[in-house]
Amino acid sequence: MPEELEQVVRKALRQNRDERYQTSQELRDDLLAVSRIVGCAVHPSPVDAAAPSAPVSGGNDSQGRATPPRQDKLKTLAAVALTLFGAVAAFLLQGRMEVESIAVAPFASVDRDPKGEQIADGISENLINELSRFSEVRVKSREAVAPYTESDPQTMGRELGVTAVLTGRVLRSGHNVSVVVELIDPRDNTQIWGEIYHLTNSDPIELEDEVSRLIIEEIQVRLSIGLRSGRRRDPFGLRETGP
Repeated sequence: MPEELEQVVRKALRQNRDERYQTSQELRDDLLAVSRIVGCAVHPSPVDAAAPSAPVSGGNDSQGRATPPRQDKLKTLAAVALTLFGAVAAFLLQGRMEVESIAVAPFASVDRDPKGEQIADGISENLINELSRFSEVRVKSREAVAPYTESDPQTMGRELGVTAVLTGRVLRSGHNVSVVVELIDPRDNTQIWGEIYHLTNSDPIELEDEVSRLIIEEIQVRLSIGLRSGRRRDPFGLRETGP
């Protein structure tokens, strides 16, 4: 395997997730660079050049000239390796989605419980505030999303011009609270990610903060945000991305 390809493989499989490829575009760029290097920098060795009478014949290059068999073999092996590694990398990166903008739909209290509505509003506000700290994605303001309490994600996404919509429902029973969260691609109304959180806490503020922290942590991975920037600290102190 060419040394350049080995470097790409090592980076993709690093134990520290922050040191791996964070987007498919980054991986694609490096694979294309490797393919160009392999395609133009592989030359026959002196031994190959000194043995013109070898019985094994090579192929032809793009201009119809004969190429040495060793060069053909190396190029073929490199092409196979690139193809296989690209397939594996695509599998490792699946589940991530790159977006430019997101809207947090007003979270709803399922049973219209006043305290449940208060918790739902608090979670929505926390999420908007914390997501807005990420420079990689634009976040619609609370005022912009307020009219969409009863709207579906597709309508909300189309009218606000966002590429992802985060929705949520809150069900409260005493100190027990369940929060159902969905991240939706409004272009085709498909679910990118979903989760149900069950928490118990008598302090609604602490509960709102805890749910928001868990959601933000997951969104960072799903949307590949806050993983490459070294300009600031992650929300809630989840991870230091730079000095």
